[in-house]
Order: sequence, then C-alpha cells, then structure tokens
Amino acid sequence: MNERKGDAEELIRIFSEREKELECLYRVEELVNEPDADPEQVFQGIVDAMPPGWQYPEFCRARLVVGNKTYPVSYTHLTLPTKRIV
Repeated sequence: MNERKGDAEELIRIFSEREKELECLYRVEELVNEPDADPEQVFQGIVDAMPPGWQYPEFCRARLVVGNKTYPVSYTHLTLPTKRIV
C-alpha cells in the first residue's frame, strides 16, 4: 500500500510540473498572439513567464536578448551560475 501511495504522489508531482510548463507556454502564446501588442512588452512578458514554469524557479533567472536589447526577468532570484541557451 505504501508503494502505491508513493507512486501516486510521484505522479501528482510530475503532473504538477507539466501543469506549470503548460501555463508558461500558454502565457507566451497569449503574448505573441496579441494583435496590438508592443514588441517590447511581449519580449518582457515572455521573460517573466518563463521562471514560474521551471521546476526550481528560485534558483533560476532568465533574460532575452534581441539584437542589442536585453530583457531581464522583472524580479530577482538567487544569483547562481547561468547556462547559455542559444
């Protein structure tokens, strides 16, 4: 019985993580599909939508670089080494 409970808890954790990821993607979709949206607001919104979709947002940070303009996340987290994704 304990094994079943553990399996159920693990499934709930996994589905909770997928829910966060999907919410992030839906938010980005809303931003990019807004017909009258200002690109600057869209870029900033995308960056701000990312961390809540991560498993450990308190240990992550995000920024978007478009041309020579950088859009950092609007709130701060712990400062840790970053990984560049191109």
